[in-house]
Amino acid sequence: MKIRLAVPVNTITHKFHSSYNKDEFPDVELFKVPENKVRDLLYANRVEAALIDPLTYGLGVKKGDFRIIPETALSSLSYTELVSVYFNKGLDTLRTIAVPDKSDYIVLISLILLGERYGIIPDIVEKKDYVGELLKEFDSAMIYGHDKHFNGLDISEDWFDLYQKPMPLAFWVCRANEHPENIGEIVRRIASKEIETDIEIGDKSNPEARFGRYIHKFTTEFESATEQVLDLLFFHKLIDVIPEVKVLEE
Repeated sequence: MKIRLAVPVNTITHKFHSSYNKDEFPDVELFKVPENKVRDLLYANRVEAALIDPLTYGLGVKKGDFRIIPETALSSLSYTELVSVYFNKGLDTLRTIAVPDKSDYIVLISLILLGERYGIIPDIVEKKDYVGELLKEFDSAMIYGHDKHFNGLDISEDWFDLYQKPMPLAFWVCRANEHPENIGEIVRRIASKEIETDIEIGDKSNPEARFGRYIHKFTTEFESATEQVLDLLFFHKLIDVIPEVKVLEE
């Protein structure tokens, strides 16, 4: 029987499964699907493990007894150009914000950050476009990545400035009593060798440059940061209960 894995289709988690190929892993079947589909496959017990975000973990507390596989995980530390927010100049009141996807974890946690740090709670409209076009219609705009033509907030940087912890983005989970014995080895082997070290962002040779990094390991700091995010998701009513962060084989 094949070991079935589900991963979201996006650029930031691609390296966590980019070494997978059918010939080298004949007993593994990898489903590359949208984020919400990963959630469906995991909750329906149609995969043995899935690469998910903290929101999916929090929503899944009533769907099954899930465990975090303490291998590869993804978090961002300070300036990473993961998500950026831009504002129109001269605003007295910020009423609207355009976001790329209202259901995406990273968008939701970014909106929480804006409220927690700046008291910004605007009306949210889902729309993708260039920053300049979005700011013609809305008071502010959130995009994936970074637009070098505009000055804005780097969400990952602001997160670290406020909480002094990395922002947890993704980790592997499986069910507590229904997982292959070698599941940790499998998720480690299908990951790119590139993630054995952190990925640095920014030019450290420039003293005025902003910089940060992506971290690819599951650590006690990552576990603590995930607990904090789950508290925030509960406080802002995005999950019904605060789940315990359970790690496989602890």
